Amino acid sequence: MTKEYIISSGLLELHALGQTTEDEATEVLQAYINWPDVKDDVHIMEKTMEAYAVSNGKSVNEDLKNKLFSVLHIDEKKSQNGKQFTNYKEDNYIHKNIPYNKFKLIRNIAAVLFFLFFVSTSFLIIYYAKYRNELAELKVKNQELEMLTNESNQTISEMKIVQSKYSLPLKLKPNIAPKDADAKIYWLTNTGEIYIDPTNLPDAPKGKQYQLWAIVDGKAIDAGLIVNGNDKKLHFQQMKTFGKAQAFAVTLETEGGVEASKEKPYVIVSV
Repeated sequence: MTKEYIISSGLLELHALGQTTEDEATEVLQAYINWPDVKDDVHIMEKTMEAYAVSNGKSVNEDLKNKLFSVLHIDEKKSQNGKQFTNYKEDNYIHKNIPYNKFKLIRNIAAVLFFLFFVSTSFLIIYYAKYRNELAELKVKNQELEMLTNESNQTISEMKIVQSKYSLPLKLKPNIAPKDADAKIYWLTNTGEIYIDPTNLPDAPKGKQYQLWAIVDGKAIDAGLIVNGNDKKLHFQQMKTFGKAQAFAVTLETEGGVEASKEKPYVIVSV
């Protein structure tokens, strides 16, 4: 048992109300020994609740008061003269200088207030947990929506390239590549932009990377590196721009590319 536990558990409030079990009362008394300031806090609670009850108490019905005095064998005249019960023992706790009806009122009011506090706190905890879960789910859905939106925008952009009247599609066929390997180029003749779809190229081995070349006047000119990764989806990569070329080829080079290739074309196409 720690000091933080005894303060946050609600046992101190129950103890002040006289509502703890024997085991719980033992824990509180042990806390008094370990941490004297805890005992001071409980006394402050008791005095606060007593003061609230006394200041807000209502007069007891005369008939009910007379019956109560009769059962408890209390002299009504002494009570009227201002003398109150002293050392009235109930539930093993001593409450000094508090009239019985007021003490009972204190206990009932405090019990109701504590119950309302407990219920409202429980609802707040439940709804806060529900709010956090829904917020996390909403965040995931927003991320999924953003990803789908980006993919949709990319697909629309790629379809515009394919359907453009200036687009010249070129299919690079295997040279030393496996028979099922190929790549597609879309060359926009009005702007000279080059886009490549490397979807059907095998994954580049570790430490290797595909590089595109344009054959211009019989000389191979670097047209850019192809980003590694193959998720089998239609993803175009924009390469360098060429106003003219007689052929295009892809080679498999050291990762990072080279200025002049010594490798045989992996796939190639003539314009």
